[in-house]
Amino acid sequence: MDVYGGGVDDKPAEGDPAPSVVRASDAERHLVAERLGTACGEGRLTLKEFSDRVGEVYAARTRAELDRLVTDLPVATERPIAAVAGGVEATRWEVHPLGGVRRTGRWRVPPRGVFATVLGGMHLDLCDAVLGAEEVSLTVVALLGGVRIIVPPGVEVDVDGLTLLGGRHVEVDPNPPRAGSNAPRLRIRTVAVLGGVHVSTAVTAEAWRHRLGGVGRRELRRQRRQLR
Repeated sequence: MDVYGGGVDDKPAEGDPAPSVVRASDAERHLVAERLGTACGEGRLTLKEFSDRVGEVYAARTRAELDRLVTDLPVATERPIAAVAGGVEATRWEVHPLGGVRRTGRWRVPPRGVFATVLGGMHLDLCDAVLGAEEVSLTVVALLGGVRIIVPPGVEVDVDGLTLLGGRHVEVDPNPPRAGSNAPRLRIRTVAVLGGVHVSTAVTAEAWRHRLGGVGRRELRRQRRQLR
């Protein structure tokens, strides 16, 4: 795979190191991270897959390790189908007059979406979601109910909004891994009345063990349930 500007059939000159052991540069890591961000915006990777891979990008030491992260993605010169088709997707509305909303697992997040509930809470887990664009704008409205949104680590998140008679707690990764200009970005605007807003980055089991002093798996699950 020609990721770094050389010919596909280029072979190392006699005495040069094999490609599998050539050290990766910061510029090459940045290039691969941009490709991952583009793939996430095209819906080829979920947010969690992007988060996991971009973390490996900046830990990679060789070109072979970088190549492994993009072997299932198209080359950067290919144009995405959405770009060829043209047009801007309309804002998607999802309103639930009575009852809450819970979205988890693999689901498509529209480029622009409005989710609203009355007399019910809102729970959106974006970790395994597929983004409809590289930048997604979500407006979440909850009347007489709380809002909880979970995002994977390593994704840039902007949160603002209005809360009446309820608190707002935002605990997202303050230093997401650098992922180039194509990194996926979430813009979340929340409006909650008589209910709190909680936006947080998903925490891995390893991080929880560190926070809780290395407790066992069963105790870890019990304490996580208490903190929800």
